[in-house]
Amino acid sequence: MPTPEPPSPTIARPAILPSHHWPNSHPDYSPEIHRLACSINYLGLRNKCSQLRNGTRCVISPKYYIGANNYVREIVFQDGAVWIVLFARLDCKGEFAAQARLMQALKGRIAVPEVYAFSDSKIDLGARYMLMEGICGNRAEAEYLMFGIPDRHWNQVLDQLGAIMAQGMAVTWKHFKVNGKEYERDSDFWIQPSEIKILRAVNEINQHKDVFISGRYSTFVEHLYFHLKALFAELLYLANDFLHPKKRPSEKSQCFPANLPPLTMENVIFDEEYNVKAIVGFPQSESISTWDYFQYPLGLEDPFEEHPMTRTITWMRESFVEAWRRELEVLNLTEWDAMPAREKWARKDDIATLYEFRTTTEHTSKLLNQMLCTLYHLDKSLTADLMFEAFIFALCSFLAHNSAAWTGKVDFYIDLFTVLAKQSTQVLHQLAEQGRYVSLRLMDQRPFPTFPR
Repeated sequence: MPTPEPPSPTIARPAILPSHHWPNSHPDYSPEIHRLACSINYLGLRNKCSQLRNGTRCVISPKYYIGANNYVREIVFQDGAVWIVLFARLDCKGEFAAQARLMQALKGRIAVPEVYAFSDSKIDLGARYMLMEGICGNRAEAEYLMFGIPDRHWNQVLDQLGAIMAQGMAVTWKHFKVNGKEYERDSDFWIQPSEIKILRAVNEINQHKDVFISGRYSTFVEHLYFHLKALFAELLYLANDFLHPKKRPSEKSQCFPANLPPLTMENVIFDEEYNVKAIVGFPQSESISTWDYFQYPLGLEDPFEEHPMTRTITWMRESFVEAWRRELEVLNLTEWDAMPAREKWARKDDIATLYEFRTTTEHTSKLLNQMLCTLYHLDKSLTADLMFEAFIFALCSFLAHNSAAWTGKVDFYIDLFTVLAKQSTQVLHQLAEQGRYVSLRLMDQRPFPTFPR
């Protein structure tokens, strides 16, 4: 447990507090969270809060909350006012300054908490922090956001949430950041790094063209093994339904929208009549890639096989989207035309996999297997290792029978991988076996077979 906090004055707590919705136990209480909790100057926190409210005494509630980016505590004042303090987790790369700018820009458009103080330095309270208004209210207690709301309020909630998405598009920036790095085009983050690595691998392939032409395929693969692994991984990343050149979103607009929090139970607070009282849980960055902006209220992006449920979900999606579009018309914004093509980006679990690939330098077999499963929906027997062996055969056949393969055009290689991924499970196992034959020198000095495209 963290070091004991200093004794607090006796203050009567209000009947309803934000912490009433926080869990009582935290299975994810890690050594990293423990170090953060122990580093905080709690007496300094109380003194700072009292000073900001002209000496009004306060206490720190015993409950805490562990979010994806923050360790959260609650401050209750003698006059009943409630604040929340966010302490940035040690591995969080965002900035509270950016979060404060975002929330200030949205003020008046979307109901957001008031920010009272923040610091991206650890000097003041022992950790980076943000002090903000604590919002008390109701939350949708259900697996899916909309099903935690009485059905008589569905229309008004969908209208409000759709309008919030439109308002987020009315506040824009000329760039977006990921892990502190700034990007001025969507493709600069999502596409360009992969294309650079693919071209690097293709350049290496070209330098070994004489070896390949002479029929020493095993030597060709052996010398280029690590480059071929990198090429395989980047093609796996780029050839899916989100990022394939024929399916990725356009880049007509280079104004990046506000980085709104996910519309989840934790982040949408209602009053007694299910009017949105506040949106909380904002990230520590102002803007987001336009490709990744589309979202549904939690759960509506999921497929439902039960027919009555499908009708309900379809109606909810359409009502939410129509409210979003109507509000854009009121705001005189014309960006809606690009949004329907980005609807699939509402599948945030899949997008999280893409982010993980793009932001990590080491692409493990576990991550590649996850991509095959979630982005390509291949049979579980088709592991990344097996698919790489099939790719070896397909690539060698491609190089042997297509002179254009040596020109280094990225799209040629993406098309190759796309065709490979569409083969049946049986065919892919056969191709993997032939790929192993290449490495075992069983196909050297022979006419290379044609890949069944």
